[in-house]
Amino acid sequence: MVNPTPQATGAAEAATNAENRDAENTRGATSSNVRPEPAASPLVSILVPICNVQDFLPGCLDSLVNQTLRDIEIVAIDDGSTDESGAVLDDYAARDARIVAVHKQNSGYGDTMNQALALARAPWIAICEPDDYVEPIMCEHLLACAQLHGATDEPIDLVKASYTRITDAGSAHPVALPSPFHQAVHPPRQPFSIDECPVLLSAHPSIWTCLYRRAFLDEFGIRFKPIAGAGWADNPFFLETLIAARRIAYLDEPVYNYREFEDDSISHLRDWHIITDRWNDMQEVLERYDVHIPSILEAHACRGCAYLQMLSADFAQEPELVRAAKAMAQTLDHDIVCSSSFIPKEYKLAYGRYLPPDKRASLLAAWISLHIRSIVRKPTL
Repeated sequence: MVNPTPQATGAAEAATNAENRDAENTRGATSSNVRPEPAASPLVSILVPICNVQDFLPGCLDSLVNQTLRDIEIVAIDDGSTDESGAVLDDYAARDARIVAVHKQNSGYGDTMNQALALARAPWIAICEPDDYVEPIMCEHLLACAQLHGATDEPIDLVKASYTRITDAGSAHPVALPSPFHQAVHPPRQPFSIDECPVLLSAHPSIWTCLYRRAFLDEFGIRFKPIAGAGWADNPFFLETLIAARRIAYLDEPVYNYREFEDDSISHLRDWHIITDRWNDMQEVLERYDVHIPSILEAHACRGCAYLQMLSADFAQEPELVRAAKAMAQTLDHDIVCSSSFIPKEYKLAYGRYLPPDKRASLLAAWISLHIRSIVRKPTL
């Protein structure tokens, strides 16, 4: 993974300011007597899947209705919430006609997103999680980036932007940190394809930092897997959109605020099958698109080794898990993992744990060779 770049300003102060903006937006939205009307032809449809987030939904919706780009629609679907999320959504929809409010029985994140996408009318699609919030300029700047780097006959398929991590979210002292790829992604040109900037494949999926061209999603039939619950449904979607995209634009501006709560950690992921199942889904994507480009496979292997590290460190090594992890390790290109200087040592160690003895030995030999070469390359004083 890409190491975070420290911010120049105090992280705690930045997070507090962000939360204060949240409150200010709320006051501004509730005090207005002008009810925005729906756009006849919205430029961006923002999809919001909602399930039991009553405490954070107002901040999310405030940040969306206060976008500087006014020609938007907000397709918000209540996925069978049992708290007051549905009532919060209806209250906002009553005050802003750009909000399309839908209530349904719970069917999971993937199916909810697919239903929202089916309702969306705009040529561009954005995503906002209901417990996060966005910068006022998000839609405007993402769309401007797409227009700047695209052409009528060669439009941008997706724009990828940076984001801000709000750690310890919900506490009295949230901390703002840059995303892992902020100021660390340097595509050789704009637009580019993912093989020219594969580092994006190894970072957090962050599908909500993107602006997707609707015609692109439809052309390739890209949708979410309708799995139960949340279940990392964003992982296959993340991979397929970046693999299928012919023209990607990158905006190194944090336009999204991603709240990280204490119970977001991997230790709270109770079912290890989610990791192996989503990995198998991503492998199916690579096979379907017949991907053999080494740079893509290396970045994908980094993610795979990271997942193996999760399986190794955070779950009891019961026989079924070990069998699944070994099968997962076999899907990785062994030569690419061995020769990679990008994949961290701890990820390689986890990968090696699930290899047969001969491959484990070759992995160790390759790591020693890489280590020696790195020492030799170091300049002397």
